[in-house]
Amino acid sequence: MFVRFGFKKASMDEAARAAGISRQALYSHFVSKEALFKEVVLRILAAQSTAANAALHRAHAPIEERLLDTFEAMHAHTIGQIGAEQMSELRDTAASLVGPVFQQLEERLVRDVAAALATSGTAAAWDRARVSAVELADNLYSTSSGLKHRASTLADYRSAMRIAIRIICSGGARPSQEKRR
Repeated sequence: MFVRFGFKKASMDEAARAAGISRQALYSHFVSKEALFKEVVLRILAAQSTAANAALHRAHAPIEERLLDTFEAMHAHTIGQIGAEQMSELRDTAASLVGPVFQQLEERLVRDVAAALATSGTAAAWDRARVSAVELADNLYSTSSGLKHRASTLADYRSAMRIAIRIICSGGARPSQEKRR
């Protein structure tokens, strides 16, 4: 309902209809539209965090696959479903209602991705360029976050993220002098 109408235009009447309950029953669980929205956001964030964490920690999967699935779990759910203006309203409303939860989730994901990059040996390949594992992870997070607004399909998102991940996982390798000639 919030995705379809946005926060401002969504109503408790519509939410009750969508849930198949009376408006009074809905109010017995949530005192306001804000309380309902906050609970929805917190549940979505928890599910995204759980899915991202599971993807990142798949023991036998290659790092590139784990990274792609991690960022897809965090960002791809809105691709093609919501307009930029509506997404901006929902994001701003969520930030004001749930406080620092978004920022904490982002920081934890960047730390976890940095640890995975370090453990896999990917980050070490960037030592010569003086780029840290955290900087690599933050770059991937920013890329994914931007792509979720730009990509019109999941396939477009995955294709662009694969390129960003390949760049990071290549270690900034340069072709040898002979190959460049």
